[in-house]
Amino acid sequence: AARLGLGQPTGIDLPAETAGHLPAASTLSVPTGPVSLRERELRAAAIGQSTLTTTPLQIARLLAAVANRGTLVAPHVVAGWGLLSDPQAGSEAQTVPPLPHTRPAGTKIAELDTATLEVLHRALRGVVDDSAGTGHASVHLEGLSIAGKTGTAEAGGNRLAHAWFAGYAPAESPRVAFVVALEHAGSAGEAAGPVARRLVQRLDQLGYLGRESRGRLARAEAY
Repeated sequence: AARLGLGQPTGIDLPAETAGHLPAASTLSVPTGPVSLRERELRAAAIGQSTLTTTPLQIARLLAAVANRGTLVAPHVVAGWGLLSDPQAGSEAQTVPPLPHTRPAGTKIAELDTATLEVLHRALRGVVDDSAGTGHASVHLEGLSIAGKTGTAEAGGNRLAHAWFAGYAPAESPRVAFVVALEHAGSAGEAAGPVARRLVQRLDQLGYLGRESRGRLARAEAY
């Protein structure tokens, strides 16, 4: 988890970034009976509970590393890309300038097994493509494959859970990694899934997914 960037700032060029918390193995080693505290805590941490906390940006970076086959990149804030707007153009078609072809410099994740990455790719695609996947009903798009994972994070205190969906698209040739995180929105599939689907649809319409036939808009409109 540490090698995947959890429990540490991503290095984004914004002030006061939160690091989240990754519990240290040395604090989880006190035996308390037939099942040790370490084992219980590791089981809980493995599904995103225990004292593990992450930021949406860390999860987006992690999904990007899975998508690009094992490189952690430092995210940056950019300006200048987007819909070209011209008040005089009315409803005439607008195009989006292409994204640069160079990938930001990153760090190769040590000891990351290629076979494990392939299993993750298949599993993340199955979440959306398989009819039994937790994201199929709300995220699946015909003709555009999305990889990702739903997450329903319990908030405690009889409050609604936080709804997450993290993924990348197109699944077979990833261009964009993204995260939807909705506080106290309930079920991930019901709340975050539809937002993720609309986001990917819009990215496709704006040309950010590299599908030239979808990269033009019939109307100029704000997003």
